[in-house]
Amino acid sequence: AYEFKNIPLIFLNYSNRDSLINRVKKLKKILEDEKPDLVVSCLYRSNIMSRIACKLSGITLIGTFVSDSYSYQRTAVFSLKRKAAFKFYYFIDRLNFIQFIHLS
Repeated sequence: AYEFKNIPLIFLNYSNRDSLINRVKKLKKILEDEKPDLVVSCLYRSNIMSRIACKLSGITLIGTFVSDSYSYQRTAVFSLKRKAAFKFYYFIDRLNFIQFIHLS
C-alpha cells in the first residue's frame, strides 16, 4: 500500500544495545534527510523517540497510545533490572508527554 502511493517506509534497524540518544539521533537524521510533513508513531518507545526527534526537527507528530503500556499485568513479571529500565522510560514518557498534548 505504501509503495503504491510512493510513500517510503523506513526502518531504524536499531539493536537493543542502542541507547535512547542513539535511537533519537538515527530518527532525527532520517527526518532531516526525508523532510516529511508529519510523522506517525505508535507504541511506547517509538512515541518517546518520535516526540524528541520531531521536536528537535520541527516536524508535526501524530502519536497513538496503547493503554496497556503501564498495566500491572505487564510489569509484574519484570526482573529488577527490567523494572529499573521501565521506570526510566516511564519518567521520560511523563517528562515529554505534556508538551505534545493538542486538543482539536
